Amino acid sequence: MTNPNNFGHATVRLAADPVAFSNANGSKNIKFSGYMDNNFKSRDGNWGSQKVPFETYIRETTDATKTPFAAMREGDIVNIAYHLEDGSYRDKKTGQMVYAGPKVIVDDIWFVEPKSIREARAQAKASRNQAPAQSAPSAAPQQPQPVVAQPAQTVQQTPVAVPAQAQPQPAAGQPMAVPARVAQAQGNAIVNELPY
Repeated sequence: MTNPNNFGHATVRLAADPVAFSNANGSKNIKFSGYMDNNFKSRDGNWGSQKVPFETYIRETTDATKTPFAAMREGDIVNIAYHLEDGSYRDKKTGQMVYAGPKVIVDDIWFVEPKSIREARAQAKASRNQAPAQSAPSAAPQQPQPVVAQPAQTVQQTPVAVPAQAQPQPAAGQPMAVPARVAQAQGNAIVNELPY
């Protein structure tokens, strides 16, 4: 049951895969960060987001691989019900109080996107990571090439009734113009400043 005096709800895009920390008694602490979109534009006209760290506790009697946290990956969009706790504690060695900020504790979590979309994103990420690894062992070192900017080609928007196969596609090797809001949201999913 939630405490109406200490309860929140957030829809976030995961900044990185969750990280599990095992405790001596077999329980686990799960930590991850997610980006919450702002509901306003900044002075320069950009939509921003806030990176918020979350954590939760999994009892030793619970199999962590059967929880939603085991299926969560970087870039997934999830809804989170949470409450805040004081992160301050007394240091065992010095006896001094350590005043940490509040902790955002996950009470419940569920996926916004279907499993097929989440798995397709994970496969695309894995193939992007494997492509540089496969091209790395080359016989001769390659000379650095100058970067040449190609002009962006805009994609014509089509009515909803037109099948996807009939939509005009950009020429091979040409970049597609991406709306700034979409590019910024995709950029948020790539940022990985912290290990959780």
